[in-house]
Amino acid sequence: MKTKLPLLILLFTAYAGMAQVDTTFWNPQMMQLAESNSINGWIKVQRDKHYNSKDFFINNKQAFGLAGDDVMEKISTYTDDLGLIHYKFQQTYKSLKVEGCEYILHEENGKIISASGKLSCNLIQNVIPSIDETTALNVVFQDLGATKYGWEKEKNEDGELLSQYPIGELMLARIKNNEDFSNSNYKLTYRFEVTTVEPFFSKQAIYVEAKTGNIVKKQNLILYGHCNCCQGTTNTLYHGGRNITTKHNGFPFYQYVLLDNCRGDGIQAYYQGGKIRDPNNTFVNSHGDKVGASAHWAAEMTYDYFLNNHNRYSFDNNGAKINLYTGVGVDDAYWDGSDLYFGDSGTLTSNDLVSLDVVGHEFTHAVTQYSANLTYANESGALNESFSDIFGTMVEYYGLNGAGDYLLGEDYWIADGKARDMQNPNSKNQPDTYGGTYWSYLTGNSGEIHINSGVQNFWFYLLSEGGVGMNDIGNSYNVQGIGRNQAAAIAYRNLTAYLTSSSNYSDAKNGAIWSAMDLYGTCSNEVLQTIKAWDAVGVSSIGGVAYNVSVNCNLLNYIHNQGFLYTSRAINNLESDCDISSNINAQVTFIAGNSIILKPGFRSSPNFIAFIAPCLSNIQLRMDNNSANDIRRPIIEMPKYANDIFKIYPNPTTGQFTIELENISTDVLVEVYDAMGKMIFAEKTSENNLQIDISNQPKGIYLVKIINGNNMFTQKVVYQ
Repeated sequence: MKTKLPLLILLFTAYAGMAQVDTTFWNPQMMQLAESNSINGWIKVQRDKHYNSKDFFINNKQAFGLAGDDVMEKISTYTDDLGLIHYKFQQTYKSLKVEGCEYILHEENGKIISASGKLSCNLIQNVIPSIDETTALNVVFQDLGATKYGWEKEKNEDGELLSQYPIGELMLARIKNNEDFSNSNYKLTYRFEVTTVEPFFSKQAIYVEAKTGNIVKKQNLILYGHCNCCQGTTNTLYHGGRNITTKHNGFPFYQYVLLDNCRGDGIQAYYQGGKIRDPNNTFVNSHGDKVGASAHWAAEMTYDYFLNNHNRYSFDNNGAKINLYTGVGVDDAYWDGSDLYFGDSGTLTSNDLVSLDVVGHEFTHAVTQYSANLTYANESGALNESFSDIFGTMVEYYGLNGAGDYLLGEDYWIADGKARDMQNPNSKNQPDTYGGTYWSYLTGNSGEIHINSGVQNFWFYLLSEGGVGMNDIGNSYNVQGIGRNQAAAIAYRNLTAYLTSSSNYSDAKNGAIWSAMDLYGTCSNEVLQTIKAWDAVGVSSIGGVAYNVSVNCNLLNYIHNQGFLYTSRAINNLESDCDISSNINAQVTFIAGNSIILKPGFRSSPNFIAFIAPCLSNIQLRMDNNSANDIRRPIIEMPKYANDIFKIYPNPTTGQFTIELENISTDVLVEVYDAMGKMIFAEKTSENNLQIDISNQPKGIYLVKIINGNNMFTQKVVYQ
């Protein structure tokens, strides 16, 4: 087998690696914690550091600029399909929540490997209110002027109320969502969630300043988006005859009801507030029957898509009941924070909004609430809408067995047959480039979120299908599609593992790249195409997650001069023209997957090391004690890879696969683990070939581990 030698090149061309240094972020404590390709909000922890979720912020408070009154409180824990654990923390100041300031710690094998999120540093706030909660709530009532509220109205015949009486939460509120996280953008407020019914319907978060009694912020909470298990059939409004799961009631009705108790805690459809019943389990006797059954089937397909493709149990990942209220008399569809609502028709639509993509879209708003919880305003709101479009589209492809499209609302929409077009956002006056044609500079949560969502929509289309062209800022692109399912896996991981409530487009790009690395490997084509697709839509800064790297010489010497380790990593190629200052107490390390290019002007110092590490593995290319102008012959050490020890085929598999062992002279232990870390297979063998059958297991990603004495090798196998 031929081995491709790593490449260390000295190029004599002009180059300048003189980007500015964020000295606030790169404080001495952060230099000891983070790898040098980290940026504010996206931190890769140095590999020799060992922290867990309990001690990470305690030991690194100064690194993050947190003071004595700042505390990071864990609010959720999520284990993904790859076995990584993600701990979400909320920043508090003097025991009060600091809105929009969350950080996620990403743990692998008991060790925090990275961290991402937003924080507000240097807070100086008086947190003693001048008015009480009751006074603040009366300010809200006076402002709204409603005659009937949600806690005064039943939302179904079971007597369940539309909402609860509002309770104020005293917090430090981020007043302008489109501005920074500085002390001046925070005020001490009471936050109330209020639902009005008459003379208008709304659900809002209203913030009353606790010092003055003034309303300082409002946020819309309605997320708009243009036998127990009996097998029934119905004719849906848009997708023909379909099988549905229902429940049969005994006395006094002796009828079937649109209630599926076999998916989580249930899926139930209502029409105009009432349960939908049918004696024949077909639900075709009235328009209301068809509407409810259409939404019911679409919700079942949505539930199945997220379960079968992302191992997610309902929108909260805990099997929560899904209530679908159809025929509600509005010209829209929305998620209100607890239930899904679907209008019937109006000036914009010609029929009920219960198609597959719409139901999938609204359901994804619920998924977002229980994961990243993206604020419904500005760029985070545009991302919120875009993720719903992405997974609404994926639900359509899933439910129609691959016969979907990249249009949204095409089944009911009047104006030119669609609400949005992910393949061509411009056709519906949406931008396909960040800051490009049709980009909206409005603020708030009304207009721009449904407009600017086109950027990530187009990113998803390009990543799925590929495309060649030139964007609105004059940059040409050529993206090779990786397939819808692979692109959706990246988007889902980004939404559920990396993004936080205040994430913007830059964060979405970084999180997507990290997600692609997790799923497909750091040097994979999927990572490259993810980056290229984001470049194509104008989000061009890769901000610390680098496929190709030009070393920031200012940052290198800034860290190096203070006696701290500096490491620069590139997935593919790394180049530098840095004149590294002499400091024998600190090491400088370059690591690249393909080549390291030292350009004119480069000079090394003692303790300079370079690694050629395909896929950032541990192949070493070491340069011994270089003096200022002495570039010596590298020494190459190549340890064995898992691929050299064993091969898996076919991979992906349909349930059965073969492990081919090479150069094994003694018994080895073969183990297979599922994505949750549970061992599902173990066997000792000295044979060269071992057949394994996991067809009785759920589809997903599995880990094959080979243990030979003190050596252990692992590979992933995909069951699909």
